[in-house]
Amino acid sequence: MLRALLALLIAMSATPAGAQRLFKWVDDEGNVHYSDTVPPKDQDQERTQLDKRGLTVRRIDAAKAPEEIAKEQELKRLREEQAKVEREQKAVDQVLLRTFRSEDDILMARDGKVAGIDTLIEVTRGSIGRLKEQLAEMQRAAADLERQGKQVPRRQIDEMDLARRQIGDNYAAIVTNEENRKALIERYEGDLRRFRHLKTPESAEGSFAPAKARMALIDTVVVCADTAACDEMWMKGDAFLRANATTPIRLSGSFILATATARKDDEYSLTLSRLPDREGSGVRLFLDLQCRDTSLGRELCEGPRIRAVREGFRRALAAP
Repeated sequence: MLRALLALLIAMSATPAGAQRLFKWVDDEGNVHYSDTVPPKDQDQERTQLDKRGLTVRRIDAAKAPEEIAKEQELKRLREEQAKVEREQKAVDQVLLRTFRSEDDILMARDGKVAGIDTLIEVTRGSIGRLKEQLAEMQRAAADLERQGKQVPRRQIDEMDLARRQIGDNYAAIVTNEENRKALIERYEGDLRRFRHLKTPESAEGSFAPAKARMALIDTVVVCADTAACDEMWMKGDAFLRANATTPIRLSGSFILATATARKDDEYSLTLSRLPDREGSGVRLFLDLQCRDTSLGRELCEGPRIRAVREGFRRALAAP
């Protein structure tokens, strides 16, 4: 300590009167230095600038290693990203608060859109029913011609192929709308929780009035990733449909298998279709189940008997 103090006094006495800088630093060997200039070998050391009374006026940090610089840059980037996310969340919150005045407003908006999707699905299912009846009639006519030894006109074959494609397209639209319905309900649930958190944080985790309950058609959608798996699943689905059918097979093809429309309240029709996956990465097998549009028919479709069929379909296709 005495040597360091002596070095300070010598350095200050040797510093010209006009000099404004005096530095103090410790070299790699632990020696304390005082000087108005720092030699190149010690430029990376931490140092302090002293005034003429020997008091610290400025501190100069040691040079940072490349790894430390990289870490600081990454931390800066992460903080900037976090700030961006916070700004975006605030903007979303403002839109949410401007759009809805209460939770009831959000529930009404959700239920209106869900009802719109449900109506679209039912309209599409009605179209499928009419197309299946038309296709069945065309197939009967074609079978009659073949029994008479006559050739089925090319136009009639094309019309049957078109009807099959339209049925498949409609089933694909139903599955897409079912997926949209599920995503819509989840999105509105998120909006409800966020709205409640902004308005009454203490009750943010409470329950909400659920959307209209019904059996989701998407529950009987099974995705297969490759042709071999799809062929195997199709065979299992074919066997399952035939084992659980209550009406005779009406349509049979490579991409659709369907039973006749239910004529009694304790009957239901089954349709198995093979649909391209939305992302194009595989194929979806979809089992559609329809009951009669009567009070007893609707009761059947919402009851345990049909629930068992729907659940059994997924198990049958998943079985080794």
